Amino acid sequence: MTGTATSATSFATSSTQLELPPMSGEENGKYPSGCDITITETLKVDKVYSTRERYTILSIVALSGMMSPINTTIMYPALPSMARDFHTSTNTINLTIAVFMFCIALFPLGWGTVSDLLGRRYVYLSSLTLYTIASLCLGFARDIPTLLLLRVLQAAGSSSVLSVGAGTIADVFKGPERGRAMGLFYLGPLLGPVLGPVLGGVIHDYVGGWPSIFWFLSILGGIIVIAVWFWLPETMPRRLAHGDGSAEKKGALYMLSKCNPLQPISYFKFTVTIVTTLYTTVVFATIYFINLSLEVAFEEKYHLSPFTIGLTYLGFGVGSIIGSTTGGRLADIFTARSPGRPQLRLKSSLIGAAVYPIGVFGYGISVYYKTNLAIPILSHVLVGFGMTFSYTGIATYLVDIFPGHSARVIAAQNLIRYGAGGIASIIVLPILDHTTYLVMFTILAAINLLAASCIVWTFIRAPGWQEDVKQRLSDVN
Repeated sequence: MTGTATSATSFATSSTQLELPPMSGEENGKYPSGCDITITETLKVDKVYSTRERYTILSIVALSGMMSPINTTIMYPALPSMARDFHTSTNTINLTIAVFMFCIALFPLGWGTVSDLLGRRYVYLSSLTLYTIASLCLGFARDIPTLLLLRVLQAAGSSSVLSVGAGTIADVFKGPERGRAMGLFYLGPLLGPVLGPVLGGVIHDYVGGWPSIFWFLSILGGIIVIAVWFWLPETMPRRLAHGDGSAEKKGALYMLSKCNPLQPISYFKFTVTIVTTLYTTVVFATIYFINLSLEVAFEEKYHLSPFTIGLTYLGFGVGSIIGSTTGGRLADIFTARSPGRPQLRLKSSLIGAAVYPIGVFGYGISVYYKTNLAIPILSHVLVGFGMTFSYTGIATYLVDIFPGHSARVIAAQNLIRYGAGGIASIIVLPILDHTTYLVMFTILAAINLLAASCIVWTFIRAPGWQEDVKQRLSDVN
């Protein structure tokens, strides 16, 4: 069950043996993570997991994936009190959220590379421990520089799952189950921003102010670290090198020193990555336009309290749950009918892409005319449904066509998506000072409708683009 760096790679399961072509990087003698490491012999073992094991892993990864997004919204109810305690303006405190967004766009690039090098479990334990410690210390911060530094460390620790999580799902779930599993995984990252304002309002008002929010996050992070330690095994197929000069014998620090953390950016050499990222970035940025403007709209136009405003986000959560579960399942059904054609998953994405602009336009026009509160909330439901329904199919499609590279591909997408989200969080309120909800969200709905053509384009060109990925994948490393 061994093979040289230039021979076929062997995979062993409990009952079968498959000879597959070498992974990218192995054929040119380098470790397949964009690392300047020479290997001489490789053994890969692909474990078969029971149903209980698979869904235990999925639950832990989904919960872990919620930690980074929840931090973008859980502080909303505490912004005024933090501004008073730090003797600064609310806008200055709000900038810490933007800094957090930019950090969770950047750091997954490194985590994706490290996970493909040292394993998923190593990344989960180290990154989430960093997050837990940073969250604990944030409760004691009393000046802006300390607050910013700890928020950067908190973002660094929590952002790993945004890229590594997709890789874990790809490791554990195969074939027709993968779409549904991917949909369930993204429930965590998507529900985080929804639950954030609700939890933040309750903890801030009834527990102990803004420091208690960070301490709550630290406790939650500690619980997840314990769950990872006891119940999350290493899911990435083991890669063992042998012979003189083996990189593994020199230790993890040596291996990391030879790696380029920005290597995932190279996946933008593939047209399919660029086009799908363009669509998901437009959708993701629009979400931040909606969610940040909603705080102002529901307070000024509907005179709701911060806690009640937090509850209105639950509509988005309901839509996300429905879209994520049904979208992933439908994507699996499409591919099950025609194995070997992963682009069929994009059919389900088109449904979500059609619903999403309707929700965006409905939100803008209902807030502008101050309709019954149920209308903007229902529009928010459609937004959540459309976003998750479309994104689940796209993410699973990318995992299918980039086998062994999924963590880094998703990390590359997150760089652009979360970067756009950070920019949106900065500019949305200044834009609303110079225009109306109707104008801004009508334009955004039109842009999202136009962006849906990216999915159509990908579906039409998929055979050629997939062949290009297959032929050039070794050049990425």
